[in-house]
Amino acid sequence: MAKNKPRFQKPTDKDENRDEKIDKFAQGQEQDGEEQNDNLYPWEHPGVRDENRMITLYIPEAVKLKLKYLSKKTGVPQQRIMRDILIPEIEERLKDVE
Repeated sequence: MAKNKPRFQKPTDKDENRDEKIDKFAQGQEQDGEEQNDNLYPWEHPGVRDENRMITLYIPEAVKLKLKYLSKKTGVPQQRIMRDILIPEIEERLKDVE
């Protein structure tokens, strides 16, 4: 007969400041107690990874068909066409916001 294991175990961390550390973590503060620099833009924070992320983009069907046609005629993948257009436009619009 198999022994039943408890579903939840009590934390074994005996750290006196455990609750304080959890609160700081939840507030987005660094582990050593120093607050993150609020002058940084979200994309400048140290935790931002240099990797591509997927987003869902809803566009009219006619635009999608144009993109597909352009991709087929040029041999350039649709993703690359959109990136080549979108990234510079985002950078340009950021200049207007700053």
